[in-house]
Amino acid sequence: MSNLEEEKKISQEGSGVKQSTSKGMTTKVMKGSFWVLLGQMVPMIATFISSPFVIRYLGAEAYGVLLLVAMIPANFAHADIGMNFSSTKFGAEAYGNGDTKKEALVVRTAAWIAFFPTLLVCILLFAFSSYIMTDFFGISSKYGEAASFGLKLTAIAFLINAMSSIFNTPQFSRLKMNLNVLINAGPRALMTLTTPFVLYHGFGIKGATLVACCTALIILMLNVFVSGRLLPELYSFTIDKKLIKPLFSFGKGIVIYGIALVFIGNIEKILLAKIMADSTKNVAYYSVAFTLANMASLFSIAMVQTLTPAFSQLLAPEKKAELQALFSRCVRVGIIILIPCCMSMIVIAKPFFTIWAGEEFGKESVLPFYVLLIGVFFGLIAYIPSAILLVAGKSSVFAKIYYTEIILYGLLAYILILKFGIIGAAFAWSIREVANAILFIFFAKKYTGLILGIKKQQKEMLYGFLVFIPIVLFAILYNNFSYWIFVLLPISLFGYLVLVWKKLAIESEKKWVLEKVKNKPSLHTLLSKYY
Repeated sequence: MSNLEEEKKISQEGSGVKQSTSKGMTTKVMKGSFWVLLGQMVPMIATFISSPFVIRYLGAEAYGVLLLVAMIPANFAHADIGMNFSSTKFGAEAYGNGDTKKEALVVRTAAWIAFFPTLLVCILLFAFSSYIMTDFFGISSKYGEAASFGLKLTAIAFLINAMSSIFNTPQFSRLKMNLNVLINAGPRALMTLTTPFVLYHGFGIKGATLVACCTALIILMLNVFVSGRLLPELYSFTIDKKLIKPLFSFGKGIVIYGIALVFIGNIEKILLAKIMADSTKNVAYYSVAFTLANMASLFSIAMVQTLTPAFSQLLAPEKKAELQALFSRCVRVGIIILIPCCMSMIVIAKPFFTIWAGEEFGKESVLPFYVLLIGVFFGLIAYIPSAILLVAGKSSVFAKIYYTEIILYGLLAYILILKFGIIGAAFAWSIREVANAILFIFFAKKYTGLILGIKKQQKEMLYGFLVFIPIVLFAILYNNFSYWIFVLLPISLFGYLVLVWKKLAIESEKKWVLEKVKNKPSLHTLLSKYY
């Protein structure tokens, strides 16, 4: 029996326990994913509104400096020894077993474990901020002092954010993504929209980083308050020494591969800054392209955040069928959403960059953006298999892959950047994402027995790309700025929706959609014709 057939069977079974559990979990994951997506989109929209002003107030060079300041602490993201993931995994398991007292102990113990190493990183970044910015990255004296001050504030925000990522565990355990979104997205969006006003009044890089640091503190206080309302047992200072070993053991594996991943994740940006002429400008051009490209995968990233606690509750052998159904459905839904996102973004990329960031970004960021989209698509395929491997405690797989990639990817990025500049950086990143997708799919099947379950629908997914080919060719080869785009793109999207409904949606999903719209007669009638 194929995985697709197995999924249909699970969805269509009688009123057994497994059916309701699987169906309920899938619904929770999808709802949670949309909430997380909203939480990512709101700050992103705020960023797109404010960034043109930020870029123009600072200029391309100072904007590149600000990006470097924000990027540096990200290289130490796993200084918390993986306690954000450990807290979510063990907290979700405790909540699933109805043991809220243990859940609270998990959160507090994880927070104490994470606090001291992140504090150490904060102190080191604070103390050596001037050397890092002026001597290592070669920031000119014009921006050196402001960059050093900004890095100090960003280091403090780094420590605060590490604590927030642990104290939000009760929200994730209960899949209360709506609360998590409100806590995080609201303040971050407000921070982003406030930054142009700060820059307008002449506070520059210092003012922008001060706003970010204050926002991080507000988010931490909100997380502690809301999580305490969900889990009253949270408010205590006790920890469980017996939890230190399992938490540390799980988190240790994340740290081992996380160090490599963080370095790999920024290596092309670091190389651009180190070996290219006009380094800060090239970092800005590439970062803008990278930010827009990764918007296409926001739903997939959101889904993975929701899947971590969901997978944790379905790892038991007796729930294997439910886990496989959830796994394959999420992969398929992610691809279905990603196809129109990628193809539509190809169409609008050049006018968007030109209008949003300025003519020089419209000229320099578009081609790298096209190349990065290749990696984004394959990255989506890698996200979900990597999530199940992480939850299953197979972090050694990540370590083997990422430490091997440090040398290979570093060499590849160096060669391609020397030869092709920022386009070479984009090619290097996309090649790595394709390789990772292949590896994670292989290891997910090897260690968990889970398969993607999309083999029978590959042809239909290819048709999904073909639906958009005419509008893509029109935009790239004829005119990206033509008003005909506003006519042809909606037509392509409608054709794709018809294809999804007729060929990609399975029977149980069609029934679910029809039930949701049964109170909307016109929409129900339209869908019924194709069903």
